[in-house]
Amino acid sequence: AAELGHAPAGLIVASPANAVASASNWPLLVLLAGLTLTALAAVLLDTLLQRKRVVEQLVEVRTTALQDALWQLSHSEEHHRMLFERLKIPMLAIDPVTGLIIEANAEACHFYGFSHVEFRCLKIIDISQAGVEELRAAMADAVSGTRNAFEFSQRMASGEIRQVEGHASPISVDGQILLYVAVLDITRRKHFEAQLRLQSQAVDAAANAIVITDRQGRIERVNAAFTRVTGYNVEEAIGRNPRELVKSGEHPPEFFTDMWQTIMSGKIWRGELRNRRKDGTLYDEDQTIAPVIDETGQISHFVAIKQDITERKAAETALIEAKQHAEAANLAKSRFLAIMSHEIRTPLNAVM
Repeated sequence: AAELGHAPAGLIVASPANAVASASNWPLLVLLAGLTLTALAAVLLDTLLQRKRVVEQLVEVRTTALQDALWQLSHSEEHHRMLFERLKIPMLAIDPVTGLIIEANAEACHFYGFSHVEFRCLKIIDISQAGVEELRAAMADAVSGTRNAFEFSQRMASGEIRQVEGHASPISVDGQILLYVAVLDITRRKHFEAQLRLQSQAVDAAANAIVITDRQGRIERVNAAFTRVTGYNVEEAIGRNPRELVKSGEHPPEFFTDMWQTIMSGKIWRGELRNRRKDGTLYDEDQTIAPVIDETGQISHFVAIKQDITERKAAETALIEAKQHAEAANLAKSRFLAIMSHEIRTPLNAVM
C-alpha cells in the first residue's frame, strides 16, 4: 500500500465488493439506457411524422390547386369548343403566328363555301384582300388585346368579294394560343353607308335649301344652302322648329294647320311661303315637304326642299306691273284716239 500510494481522487478502485455491486446494477443501467433510446426514438419519430403530415398537406393543397387549374382550363377549352361549334354565326380558329385556319364551324363553311378540309389547307391571307403586314398587325393586336374588331374584304369560294367584320379573341387550346374569330357579313351595311354618304354629299351640294326634321318638327339637319338663304348656321338650327327661325307672321294659323294635317296624313305638301331671314329681311320660297316612312309604316321624319323664289316673285311682280302699265297705256291710247277721232269728225260733219 505504501508503494502504491493513495489512489487519485475520483478513481474507483476495484474491489471484490465493488465488482459485485456493479455487476448487480448492470440490468438496471441497460434498462434505463433502453428507455432513454426508446424515448428519443419516439420523439424523433413523432417529429418526422409531423413533418410528413405538413408536407402531405402542402402537396395536397398544391395538387388540389393544380387540379382546379387544369379543370378550369379544360372546362374553358371545352366551353369554347362547344360555343365554336354551336354558334349560328361563322367562326374561324386561326393560328396568329402562321395565319393558318385551324378550324371552321359549320356556319363558316356555309358562309364562305369552303369545306372543313378545304379550310384546313388555307391561310387567312388566302381569303383576305388585305396585305400580309396588315393582317399580321391585326392578329398581333388581337392577341395582345389592343383591339379585337376588324373590317376586311374577303373572298368566298365562288370568287365573290364580301365585306366582313371580325371580332377576335385569343383562346388557349391544348397549350396553343389561337384566335377565335366571329365573322359578321357587313356587305349590305357598307353598301347602305356608301349610299348614305352619296346622298349626304348630294344634299350638301344641292342648290336648294334642304331641312330634315323629326316627327315633331325639330330640325336634325340642314345643308349649306339653308344657311345661305336664311342666315342661320347649323348650330343655330339643330333642335329648333323651322317656324321659330323663319316665321314672318304673314300667314294665318289655318295655313300651317292645313300644312301639318297634310304631311301627318302621309301626303306631300307643296306651297309658297313668305319667310324672314336672320337679318329681318323677307324672302319668298317655294317649299315641298315630304314625310319619311320607316320600316314599321310610321312617319319618322320630314324632308323639306325650299327654293328661294324672291327674285322670281319680284320679276313676276314687275312683269305684272309692266303689263298693267302697258294695258293702262293702251287704254289711254285708245281713249285718246277715240277722242281725237271724235274731235276730227265733228268739224267735218258741220261742213258736210
